[in-house]
Amino acid sequence: MKSSTVILLALLQTTCALANVGAFGGNASDITLVNDANIQMVSEDVRIKLVPCDKPVTGDLKNWDEARFDCEFTMKNLSSKSAEVQVGFPLSSSDNFMLRDAKNIIEKHNFKAFVDGREVQVRYVDKSSDSKFKCIFVWKMLFAPKGVSKLKITYKMLGYNGLGITQNPPYNWELTPKEVDILQSSILQSYQYVTITGNSWKGKIESAKFSLDIGEFERYLVRRGFFAYDDSHPYADKRKSSPYNFGMLYRYISPDGWKLSADGERIEWRYENFSPKENIKIQYHFTTFPRDTNALKKLLDFICASDSRPPKHIKILSPNEKKNIADTILEYYGINTGNAELKNFLKHQIWYPVKNPPKIDGNLKSELLKLSGIK
Repeated sequence: MKSSTVILLALLQTTCALANVGAFGGNASDITLVNDANIQMVSEDVRIKLVPCDKPVTGDLKNWDEARFDCEFTMKNLSSKSAEVQVGFPLSSSDNFMLRDAKNIIEKHNFKAFVDGREVQVRYVDKSSDSKFKCIFVWKMLFAPKGVSKLKITYKMLGYNGLGITQNPPYNWELTPKEVDILQSSILQSYQYVTITGNSWKGKIESAKFSLDIGEFERYLVRRGFFAYDDSHPYADKRKSSPYNFGMLYRYISPDGWKLSADGERIEWRYENFSPKENIKIQYHFTTFPRDTNALKKLLDFICASDSRPPKHIKILSPNEKKNIADTILEYYGINTGNAELKNFLKHQIWYPVKNPPKIDGNLKSELLKLSGIK
């Protein structure tokens, strides 16, 4: 695991970040986030829809699923004087490094801004002067004395799709025991919306609503699996034997406090007197936690074959190693094992303690209890 941790960490850091609209000062290369003492963000309504790619997502960076955003903000001038404000909306995306032309980036994201129903011209700035924000779309807004304006922003973003880990940051690469290491790795698909730039306006946001459509997209992920290969794909055989192909899909969404709609198709966050502190994170982990006994056997075979020992050496797992693996899987399914060796490992996992355990296959449970020695 150590040999891949640097690469994995770098990949995790390229996850796209999307930010609230903010007040920016300066011009061109010296643009920076500022605090506007006269303009209040009265309300915001952000709607996020995750949309499957119209081509197979094969993991080779050619095809990506995307998130589409529809954002509405009510802005108020608290001053009795007219005001002109430079507004910025940062997007940091790992897929922009190939695009050097600002026009292409704007078109790629289909980024549009409307003030009081009228589309405004947007210019692109590569990054803020302090490098805290990248890919910034900038325009001017004029406010009448005590005036209120409606700002609407629409755009689309690609998510991150690659190696992942189910640890809570900051990441600890020395967790033990070693034999359960594979159970914290994943193929990760993720999206993010950064709210902190909303603090650049005067006072608190009186009302804020964030909604995320998940139903259709999650059904698609379950059908697709971690990647959508066909038999002609060069990595088809590896996919078929990969433990991620037989593992459970785990959804991680933060911050807490969201509510699921009655039909299960959408989740929502609602706030009053809102001071943004925590970004919205949407993660789907294709894990190696087995769904059935067949998947458990493939997982155990994979752990033996991938051990860092001399070539062609197949490791035989000890009874205690098998117990630790079985107990970790049982914990994932919400079954408390009391295994002291796993205490440090479990406390770093995003899924632990388990709040809504998935239903476990009866035969899988019996086999895991047998390996664990629990009667």
